[in-house]
Amino acid sequence: MSSASITDTTGHFVRTPRVGTFYESAAFFPMPVIVIVTCDAEGQHNVAPYSLCFPQPEAGDGMLMLISKRDSNTARNISATGKAALCFLPEDATLLDHCVELGRPAPPGEKMVRSKFTLQEVEGFSVIAEAEQVFLCSLEQFDVQADGKERRILLHVDEVMLQERWARALKRGWGAPRLAVEFGFRGQSARWLSRPRVHFGGPALRPTFEFSVNMSAAEVQESLQRALESQTADVEGFVRTGRAQINIPRAEATFWSPELAITIEDDGRRAKLHGRVGPHPQVWTLLMLLHLATAIIGGFGVFWGLSQWMVDQTPWAMLSIPGALIIHGLLLGAAFVGQGLGVEHVFRLRDFVDEALTH
Repeated sequence: MSSASITDTTGHFVRTPRVGTFYESAAFFPMPVIVIVTCDAEGQHNVAPYSLCFPQPEAGDGMLMLISKRDSNTARNISATGKAALCFLPEDATLLDHCVELGRPAPPGEKMVRSKFTLQEVEGFSVIAEAEQVFLCSLEQFDVQADGKERRILLHVDEVMLQERWARALKRGWGAPRLAVEFGFRGQSARWLSRPRVHFGGPALRPTFEFSVNMSAAEVQESLQRALESQTADVEGFVRTGRAQINIPRAEATFWSPELAITIEDDGRRAKLHGRVGPHPQVWTLLMLLHLATAIIGGFGVFWGLSQWMVDQTPWAMLSIPGALIIHGLLLGAAFVGQGLGVEHVFRLRDFVDEALTH
């Protein structure tokens, strides 16, 4: 028995009522967000999000169990054609919001009109082009529950299709997509879906973040360098002892594209990374020069206005003070607008670091 002290108190844990589908309504239990594409006998497509889909190894190799309502369009289509494409989406807020919309019951034709997903043909299946991976499945068995409300559909995964970059990642043994998951519903209505998250200190012109990893500083540097040299890398940069610089490729960079500067510290057991996201040095220098020029003009106006006041003239030059403040405010606003315009690049830089340090 461990020598560590054990307490029988609940500590910071609070008991929650276990009611109904506890994994949805009483807890946070991550489940996959899968959009299933099926067709009816006439070729009419249907797209529908599901989460109750899990491996079923006891049924044989390559088996999945899908739980669906008995009268769902998906269940009827699988019964009619024996085929389904299970599409795993990236952790993208827009796509997940759309999943919630498509989860509401509606005729297939109406849902397809509303659908924002792009369908493409892959080996005889219609799949969602925005997916990170797709399972091409065939029907193995139907099992209608005794209450008649659910169908447990046993599917055989005939083919696993990955986006090329993730096929390479799987082969080399490191890196993985950020797949969407859900955590059930609250209040019987709103679903809680995962969202892309990058935690920055802010608001600030140059937001920062920090985290620790179970790697040495040398291992962190090696992983970042290897990821930068990978053919799948969608960023560029360099790694030096104790620091790294990650940039958006020049061909894609815009005026507002950020850069990520990382310092790497090692306490002997874990490496700590400090990251700072900021504009390109030329943009940052331009902003600082504009602020400095505005401050100088404002200061000059103050002294000129004082001189006018001392000789009993109207000190109209004092108007430079509110003018300078307005210009400073506009420059700050432009900087924050630029952050908003470059937010996708911010996520890409941070995602690169996360993927590079995932083994």
